[in-house]
Formats: sequence, C-alpha cells, structure tokens
Amino acid sequence: MPSWSRVAHIPTCQTTQCSPEQRDMPAHLTARADQLSTLQDQILALVDELSQGSINRIMGMSDANLAAAVLSGRLNLPKR
Repeated sequence: MPSWSRVAHIPTCQTTQCSPEQRDMPAHLTARADQLSTLQDQILALVDELSQGSINRIMGMSDANLAAAVLSGRLNLPKR
C-alpha cells in the first residue's frame, strides 16, 4: 500500500472540531484504499494472464471456435 494513502493527505481532528463521521473518515478511506489496491493487483494479474493468450487471437475466433477451445481445455478462462 502506498504510504500517501495513510497519513499525508488525511487531515486529523486534533487541530479542529470534527463530527463523528469526519473522525471515522480516515479509517474508511484507508480501508477503501486497501480494497482498491487489491482490486488493482487482480486486474494486473488478469492483464498478464490474458496477454499470454494473445487477445487478438482470442478476439479473432468465432463464437463456436472459442466455445470449443474453452470446453476442450485448450483455452483457460481467467479465474475470479
């Protein structure tokens, strides 16, 4: 996780009067940043996996050929 998401840009309630929602916001934003970081890692892994199968080759297949390749195991779909 990048350090910028934790401290540098999240104002604290020590110097100003904050509502309960404002006091909870840093923890919420940190948790959301963690989720987005995980999602980004999953997207990048998917990109790597798809690039190995040559997107152009896959897109050039007919629906029937693509279905046959997947069902026969010659082409593995990304796992969720």
